Order: sequence, then C-alpha cells, then structure tokens
Amino acid sequence: MSLGSELRDQRQSRNISLDQIQASTKISIRFLEAIEADQFDRLPGGVFNRGFLRGYCEAVGLDAERFVRRYDTGGDDPAADPVSAHPPISQPQAAGRRDRPWRWLGPALGATALFGWWLGARPPTPTAPPDSSPPAAARPAPAAPAAGAKLQIGLQTQGESWAEIHVDGERRIYRILQPEETLKLEADRQVRLTLGNPAAVALRLQGEPASWRQPLSRPIHALTITPENAAQFLLTPQELAAGAGEPSDGQL
Repeated sequence: MSLGSELRDQRQSRNISLDQIQASTKISIRFLEAIEADQFDRLPGGVFNRGFLRGYCEAVGLDAERFVRRYDTGGDDPAADPVSAHPPISQPQAAGRRDRPWRWLGPALGATALFGWWLGARPPTPTAPPDSSPPAAARPAPAAPAAGAKLQIGLQTQGESWAEIHVDGERRIYRILQPEETLKLEADRQVRLTLGNPAAVALRLQGEPASWRQPLSRPIHALTITPENAAQFLLTPQELAAGAGEPSDGQL
C-alpha cells in the first residue's frame, strides 16, 4: 500500500474528514488531497512537504516520524505500527473546538519552527507578531544556489503590466507584458524591477513561490533583488498553507 493510500485509510477508519484536518493544521484542502494521492510534486517541496506530512499525521493521530521517514526513503515502510501516542481528532473536538482551542497550535507552531530552522535562524516565539516584512540581514539567500550560482527569478503574468527590468545593470525588458507570459531571468549580482501593475505578476525565486512584500495597489519602482536579500521575499509555510502565491497552470 502506498504512503498516501495508507494515510487515507487511517484517516477514514477514524472518521476524520479533510475539513477537520484543515481546521486543525491550517493546511489547504488541495495540499491534503495531494498527500493522500501521493502527488507530492503538487506541494511546495523540500522541508514544506515534510512539515505538511507531519501536521497531517499529528492531526489524525499517527506516528509522524515514521511516515516522514517513509517519505524520505521513497515509500519504504520502516515500522509496522502507524499509531502514535497522540490521540487523533475526535468527532466532538472536531465539531466544536471551543473547549480545546489549543488543538491547532501544535501544527501551526511546528510549521513556524520548521521555517526558522530552514533559514538557519532562531524560530519566533508563539507571542511574536507575524514576520511579514523582515530586514534583509535577518534572512539568508536561498539555500539552493551555491556560492557563485545564478540568482533565478521567474515571472508569470495574469494580466497586462508595463515593465522595466534590469539584469546586472543591463536593461533586458522595457515594454508592456501581456497576459499569460512566462519570463525567466538569471543574474550574477542583482535584478531591478519596475512594474506598473504588480498585482498581475506572480513572482518565484530559485523556483519557489515568493511575494513582492509591497502593496500591490500601486506600482513597484526599482525593486532590487539580490542573492543577499532574496530569501525575505519567499513565502512562509503559513502563507503556502493558506494558498498564498500559488502558481498558475503555467509553472515557472
């Protein structure tokens, strides 16, 4: 039995719905469905996949570490007993969580700590405000490129937007971008972008979903992305789980 099939069977045997798991973990239904269908390529990838899988298992009452190890080994089953010491979500708890408001905190805080580990920084405390606009110094460059590797930027348009884009000081684009365009840019030092309609342009960095981190109701002027500040534009696990910055059908 595949990993996703076993997870689905375990969930159904406990009479737990995907809506209940979404309510307790804040992971979107489409990601939960992808896990049960063994379609992990529909998830953001890397540590996010493991974080979502761990949150699913904890919500159902399974041994999260066992299933994460199984995912890491390509589906091999290193253990026989899938049940963890943590009880699954019960129907009364799922129907009304007023008496157990802490049920959703474990997976949510776990995702926050996981993202902090990925960035090589201290995870925020539970009482800290959302880190919506961190300083560049607090975030390292994306982990994928090694020293001297190219900075990779992808743009996917959903509507028209005037654009002026410089790559390493050289102007590459100076025109109106049309809907459904896909652009891929590579730079050694920096990419500087001016966009008339940033709400119509989705951003990816090193192949990962990202955000402009600026109000989309007004143009973006001379925004500079470098290897040193690129990570501050990447979406957090919470944003990904909520479906923010999801790529369109045309993958970058």
